[in-house]
Amino acid sequence: MFGIPEFGSMLRRLALALGVFGLVLLLFHVYASSQDAHRSESLSMATRITAEQVVLRIQAGTEARLERLRELASLPATRQGDRAAFELAANGILKQFPDFQAIYWVDRDQVIRTVVPLAGNEGALDRDLHKHPDPSVTLAISRALEDGEIHRSQVIHLLQGGRGFACYLAVRDGSGELLGLVNGVFRTERLIDACLPEESLRRQYNLSLFTDTRVVAYECHRDRVLTQDVKPARLPLSLVDPGWSFQMVPTKAHLKALTSPLDSLLPWIGALLSLLAGWLTWFLHKWRQEIRTGEQRYRELFQSSLDGVFILDRHDRLMDANGSALAMFGYSRGEVLGMPITRLSFNRERLKELHKVLVSEGAISKREVLFRRRDNQELRCLLSASVRLTPEGVFDGVMGFISDISEPTRIREQLRQAQKMEAIGHLAGGVAHDFNNLLTVISGNAELATLQLGDDNPARVELKEIRSTAGRAANLTRQLLAFSRKQVIRPRLLNANDTLHDMERMLKRIIGETIELRTDLHPEAWTVKVDLAQLEQVIVNLVVNARDAMERGGQLLVRTLNDRVESASPGHDLAPGEYLVIEVSDTGCGMPAEVVEHIFEPFYTTKPEGVGTGLGLATVYGIVKQSGGHIEVESRPGHGTLFRICLPRQAGDALETRHVLPAALQRGTETLLVVEDDPAVRRMTVDSLKRQGYTVHEAGNGRIALDLVRRLGSDIDLVVSDVVMPEMGGVEFVSELRQFLPHMPVLFLSGYSEEAIRRQGELQGDARLLQKPFDLHDLHSQVRELLTQGA
Repeated sequence: MFGIPEFGSMLRRLALALGVFGLVLLLFHVYASSQDAHRSESLSMATRITAEQVVLRIQAGTEARLERLRELASLPATRQGDRAAFELAANGILKQFPDFQAIYWVDRDQVIRTVVPLAGNEGALDRDLHKHPDPSVTLAISRALEDGEIHRSQVIHLLQGGRGFACYLAVRDGSGELLGLVNGVFRTERLIDACLPEESLRRQYNLSLFTDTRVVAYECHRDRVLTQDVKPARLPLSLVDPGWSFQMVPTKAHLKALTSPLDSLLPWIGALLSLLAGWLTWFLHKWRQEIRTGEQRYRELFQSSLDGVFILDRHDRLMDANGSALAMFGYSRGEVLGMPITRLSFNRERLKELHKVLVSEGAISKREVLFRRRDNQELRCLLSASVRLTPEGVFDGVMGFISDISEPTRIREQLRQAQKMEAIGHLAGGVAHDFNNLLTVISGNAELATLQLGDDNPARVELKEIRSTAGRAANLTRQLLAFSRKQVIRPRLLNANDTLHDMERMLKRIIGETIELRTDLHPEAWTVKVDLAQLEQVIVNLVVNARDAMERGGQLLVRTLNDRVESASPGHDLAPGEYLVIEVSDTGCGMPAEVVEHIFEPFYTTKPEGVGTGLGLATVYGIVKQSGGHIEVESRPGHGTLFRICLPRQAGDALETRHVLPAALQRGTETLLVVEDDPAVRRMTVDSLKRQGYTVHEAGNGRIALDLVRRLGSDIDLVVSDVVMPEMGGVEFVSELRQFLPHMPVLFLSGYSEEAIRRQGELQGDARLLQKPFDLHDLHSQVRELLTQGA
């Protein structure tokens, strides 16, 4: 039995032991609870960051597919109702993005007329969408017809089973008349899996996609019951249209992998080591270590993002940036820390506006911003950002995500420029025929009138001015055709060095005495195949442009060199191969970037009104492209301009480029047949030939001419015929004529572009072509030469 003192002492020791034990247990309980809370917060933050990146990837992947639907809708074949071309283009999209369920063409009555692929989707063909059982389909179509944008339905049941959604884009002609709709159908599961192909993501997270009506559009769960230990990351997802949301919850297996096995033993360790204060220090150290581990995981997520990620403090200075952002801007991490974000922008006012929106709304998404790289080059990006708040809710900075869209933007701009140049080219080629016929009549009649007047007649001065003006107008037409790459050309093998040697004296007269002309010609310059007259026109236009840029004099360098292109480079349409390069550079005033961007557009000029036509460089561009070459320009204000022309190398020896003066005009007594649908051109042509002694018959088209030839038979010695005529054109007429007069010489006349002539058929090899407008000397020389050859 214990005495009262011993019993009291034992109670005190027991009370002390229990007190220490309870205190330690309490400390460990607090520690364990804080660990759980910290781990939950870290995982929630990491899950949200991952979810934000996943949402951006899904939206970017969906946008890439929608962009292809927009391209399909903008195709001329789609607007013209060419179903075969539509199916071919749609199959190309399906090949690139197999996650499409189908692509349909819906006519203006909202009936599906074309189904790609047809296999498995036969039930969609000829289906009236007015009768679709899901009202969200008709709503999406109505919205697409109303604003011209792509809109989607809610989740619908697909023909092949499963669930997905449909997107609609209206297609209209130039007047705004509805032609139909392009209908893209996505299987939600395939789309999400294509945007998020990593299996590791599905092992670590339970993924869910909800519509705005809380319908589950997509679900990939490893756990039947989701964990409640980590707050789900649920973010808005703009999938075509806004309103849907995306949720990510870590899987239990992932949480288990991140959880230390010692956590479950902490209460027991606390109970057993309650009297050893040293162990408390050990636990505190472990706690701190786990904090560092959580921070390291956050840093790894931060650095591994493919998008640029940056953090700003409350004064808009950079606190941190990941490797992707540093690579975009070209800086090291040490250089950007503390740097104001405005130093990285070409437009500070734009950043200030976005900052105001960000502070007022809390977040911005996919805003286009033009940043500045370290090398002063433009960096066009999509910026998404959200504000950082203190626990008290006070603004504490910004976290931003940037995606580099410089290359897609450049490609879209190149496509827009090419389409604009092609449209102007079609317009230029279309007016050539009527304009050339008019100029032929004006010039020819002025020349006939001149021949009837004496040398001292004062009217010859006015007639000479008329012919000169008609010549300038003809040159303007030729420049338009050259720009549009529709001019009739006669390419030949030649050595550019010879051409430049022959032009050197003329070029010196053009530039004047205040400008020094220098040439640096490669001694073994490669042979090229171009039209001699066009090559001379290119050189003259570039030299005149350089002269106008050096009003106070300077140096002009014309250089040739051989170059091999091993592989295609970004921003250039130059295919791999061997090229002769012609460079024309000056020391003039140079041009800013905004002028260089439009330099090859027709009628674009920076010269004063009345000086130049604005067609010089557009003509150069058209000639070079028509010759299969490439032209580029480098210029900066105050540093001169360099034009570089690349022409493909051709095998063979260059021909003599010396100009031969035409022989004197000769008379004749032969019988000719003139076939021309334009009465004025026909009358002028017939009168000029009759004045030189020829017997001339005339016809208004090929069918009348064929009847006339059958009556006259072999009495006709030569046929002069227009190419494009009503009822029967020149090419068809000559083909019929050669069946019973196979050796009849033919001289074709045409004011159409080369493309329009080709549409009439191939000219037979022994036929000649004289391009309108022509002077009478060329006409009579060609006639005499053909008659002499046929004699």
